[in-house]
Amino acid sequence: MSETSELDSITALIESTWGRSAAELERRAIHRPADDPLLRAAMRMRGAVQRADYTITDCQQQLESLTRPGTAPSPFDPKRITEAGIKIQVALGERRTALAAVHYIVDAKTAALNAPADQQRRAQAATARSDLAPRPLGLSADAPAAPARPASAVPAVRPHR
Repeated sequence: MSETSELDSITALIESTWGRSAAELERRAIHRPADDPLLRAAMRMRGAVQRADYTITDCQQQLESLTRPGTAPSPFDPKRITEAGIKIQVALGERRTALAAVHYIVDAKTAALNAPADQQRRAQAATARSDLAPRPLGLSADAPAAPARPASAVPAVRPHR
Protein backbone atom coordinates (compact mmCIF):
# COMPACT_ATOMS: atom_id res chain seq x y z
CA MET A 1 0.00 0.00 0.00
CA SER A 2 1.09 3.57 -0.54
CA GLU A 3 0.64 4.44 3.16
CA THR A 4 3.13 1.81 4.25
CA SER A 5 5.64 2.83 1.61
CA GLU A 6 5.37 6.48 2.69
CA LEU A 7 5.95 5.51 6.31
CA ASP A 8 8.88 3.34 5.24
CA SER A 9 10.35 6.15 3.16
CA ILE A 10 10.02 8.61 6.07
CA THR A 11 11.63 6.07 8.39
CA ALA A 12 14.49 5.55 5.91
CA LEU A 13 14.91 9.33 5.56
CA ILE A 14 15.14 9.77 9.33
CA GLU A 15 17.52 6.82 9.68
CA SER A 16 19.80 8.12 6.93
CA THR A 17 19.81 11.67 8.36
CA TRP A 18 20.72 10.58 11.89
CA GLY A 19 22.72 7.50 10.85
CA ARG A 20 21.05 5.03 13.24
CA SER A 21 18.18 2.56 13.25
CA ALA A 22 14.64 3.74 13.95
CA ALA A 23 14.39 1.69 17.16
CA GLU A 24 17.56 3.24 18.55
CA LEU A 25 16.44 6.71 17.52
CA GLU A 26 13.09 6.20 19.25
CA ARG A 27 14.84 5.19 22.47
CA ARG A 28 17.10 8.25 22.25
CA ALA A 29 14.16 10.56 21.58
CA ILE A 30 12.25 9.19 24.59
CA HIS A 31 15.04 8.85 27.15
CA ARG A 32 17.15 11.90 26.21
CA PRO A 33 14.83 14.41 24.49
CA ALA A 34 16.96 17.43 25.38
CA ASP A 35 20.01 16.01 23.58
CA ASP A 36 18.50 16.44 20.12
CA PRO A 37 15.19 18.32 19.88
CA LEU A 38 15.06 17.87 16.10
CA LEU A 39 15.23 14.10 16.55
CA ARG A 40 12.43 14.22 19.08
CA ALA A 41 10.28 16.29 16.70
CA ALA A 42 11.04 13.96 13.78
CA MET A 43 10.11 10.88 15.80
CA ARG A 44 6.90 12.53 17.00
CA MET A 45 5.93 13.33 13.42
CA ARG A 46 6.79 9.77 12.38
CA GLY A 47 4.42 8.58 15.14
CA ALA A 48 1.76 10.93 13.81
CA VAL A 49 2.14 9.37 10.36
CA GLN A 50 1.78 5.91 11.93
CA ARG A 51 -1.37 6.89 13.83
CA ALA A 52 -2.88 8.46 10.72
CA ASP A 53 -2.12 5.29 8.74
CA TYR A 54 -3.81 3.16 11.39
CA THR A 55 -6.85 5.43 11.37
CA ILE A 56 -7.06 5.31 7.58
CA THR A 57 -6.77 1.52 7.53
CA ASP A 58 -9.39 1.13 10.27
CA CYS A 59 -11.87 3.46 8.58
CA GLN A 60 -11.32 1.80 5.20
CA GLN A 61 -12.10 -1.58 6.74
CA GLN A 62 -15.19 -0.09 8.35
CA LEU A 63 -16.31 1.32 5.00
CA GLU A 64 -15.74 -2.03 3.31
CA SER A 65 -17.83 -3.83 5.91
CA LEU A 66 -20.63 -1.26 5.64
CA THR A 67 -20.73 -1.25 1.84
CA ARG A 68 -20.05 -4.90 1.02
CA PRO A 69 -22.44 -6.35 -1.54
CA GLY A 70 -25.31 -8.46 -0.33
CA THR A 71 -25.79 -6.78 3.04
CA ALA A 72 -28.98 -5.01 4.00
CA PRO A 73 -28.21 -1.43 5.07
CA SER A 74 -29.49 -0.30 8.43
CA PRO A 75 -30.95 3.19 8.94
CA PHE A 76 -27.70 4.28 10.66
CA ASP A 77 -25.37 3.10 7.87
CA PRO A 78 -25.40 6.33 5.80
CA LYS A 79 -24.34 8.32 8.84
CA ARG A 80 -21.58 5.82 9.73
CA ILE A 81 -20.38 5.74 6.12
CA THR A 82 -20.20 9.53 6.05
CA GLU A 83 -18.37 9.66 9.39
CA ALA A 84 -15.84 7.04 8.24
CA GLY A 85 -15.23 9.00 5.03
CA ILE A 86 -14.72 12.21 6.99
CA LYS A 87 -12.30 10.47 9.36
CA ILE A 88 -10.32 9.22 6.36
CA GLN A 89 -10.12 12.72 4.88
CA VAL A 90 -8.98 14.19 8.21
CA ALA A 91 -6.39 11.45 8.69
CA LEU A 92 -5.08 11.98 5.15
CA GLY A 93 -4.67 15.69 5.86
CA GLU A 94 -2.91 14.99 9.16
CA ARG A 95 -0.60 12.52 7.45
CA ARG A 96 0.30 15.01 4.69
CA THR A 97 1.05 17.63 7.33
CA ALA A 98 3.22 15.22 9.35
CA LEU A 99 5.08 14.10 6.22
CA ALA A 100 5.82 17.71 5.30
CA ALA A 101 6.93 18.40 8.88
CA VAL A 102 9.39 15.48 8.76
CA HIS A 103 10.85 16.85 5.53
CA TYR A 104 11.24 20.31 7.11
CA ILE A 105 12.87 18.80 10.21
CA VAL A 106 15.33 16.81 8.09
CA ASP A 107 16.13 19.97 6.11
CA ALA A 108 16.73 21.83 9.39
CA LYS A 109 19.02 19.05 10.64
CA THR A 110 20.98 19.14 7.38
CA ALA A 111 21.26 22.93 7.61
CA ALA A 112 22.41 22.66 11.22
CA LEU A 113 25.13 20.21 10.19
CA ASN A 114 26.29 22.61 7.46
CA ALA A 115 26.07 25.70 9.68
CA PRO A 116 29.67 25.73 10.96
CA ALA A 117 30.99 25.79 7.39
CA ASP A 118 28.54 28.55 6.47
CA GLN A 119 29.52 30.60 9.53
CA GLN A 120 33.19 30.22 8.69
CA ARG A 121 32.56 31.42 5.11
CA ARG A 122 30.54 34.37 6.37
CA ALA A 123 33.29 35.32 8.83
CA GLN A 124 35.87 35.16 6.04
CA ALA A 125 33.70 37.31 3.80
CA ALA A 126 33.13 39.85 6.58
CA THR A 127 36.85 40.00 7.29
CA ALA A 128 37.60 40.52 3.63
CA ARG A 129 35.02 43.32 3.41
CA SER A 130 36.35 45.04 6.53
CA ASP A 131 39.87 44.99 5.09
CA LEU A 132 38.57 46.77 2.00
CA ALA A 133 36.57 49.37 3.94
CA PRO A 134 37.95 52.90 3.68
CA ARG A 135 39.67 54.23 6.78
CA PRO A 136 39.38 57.79 8.05
CA LEU A 137 42.14 60.11 6.93
CA GLY A 138 45.18 60.11 9.16
CA LEU A 139 44.79 56.49 10.38
CA SER A 140 47.25 53.89 9.23
CA ALA A 141 46.08 50.50 8.02
CA ASP A 142 47.46 48.90 11.19
CA ALA A 143 45.58 51.19 13.59
CA PRO A 144 42.28 49.89 14.95
CA ALA A 145 39.09 51.61 13.90
CA ALA A 146 37.40 54.01 16.30
CA PRO A 147 34.82 52.40 18.59
CA ALA A 148 31.17 52.92 17.81
CA ARG A 149 29.23 55.40 19.95
CA PRO A 150 27.43 53.78 22.85
CA ALA A 151 23.64 53.64 22.65
CA SER A 152 23.34 56.13 25.51
CA ALA A 153 25.16 58.77 23.44
CA VAL A 154 22.57 58.59 20.67
CA PRO A 155 19.77 61.14 21.20
CA ALA A 156 16.37 59.62 21.81
CA VAL A 157 13.90 59.85 18.94
CA ARG A 158 10.63 61.35 20.06
CA PRO A 159 7.36 61.45 18.17
CA HIS A 160 6.27 64.73 16.63
CA ARG A 161 3.24 66.39 18.15
